[in-house]
Amino acid sequence: MSPSSKTEGRNSPKKVLVVEDLPEAMFVMVAAVHELGYSVYPAADGVEALTLIKNGLMPDLILLDLHMPRMNGIQFYNNLRSIPGAEDVPIILISSDELTADLVIALNLFGHAHKGTSRDNLRTLIKSALTTSPGS
Repeated sequence: MSPSSKTEGRNSPKKVLVVEDLPEAMFVMVAAVHELGYSVYPAADGVEALTLIKNGLMPDLILLDLHMPRMNGIQFYNNLRSIPGAEDVPIILISSDELTADLVIALNLFGHAHKGTSRDNLRTLIKSALTTSPGS
């Protein structure tokens, strides 16, 4: 999968970074983002996602898997928050784990969804994050 290519500018679509190692889950998340008309940038793990960001991608939202090879979601989160300009990017954590409210609050996440949630629920969460985030 390659990033959507859109002309940058005031009216350019929001950019969503999807960090997920399982192809089936990646497909669902990428489809949900595309259906909303946003640009999507897939990454198979935290290392790949950080490389995209360090090479100039500043996403408006990140959909982040918790369990991945090489660099898991928490490790990615900790690295991301040390990058200037990325401190306030909203993150929706996607996991098959039951996430506690304490984890969501501790990491200052926009929200979370259980892996396997419907595309409708995912689209609702994405739209909410992108319409309530600063600079929307």
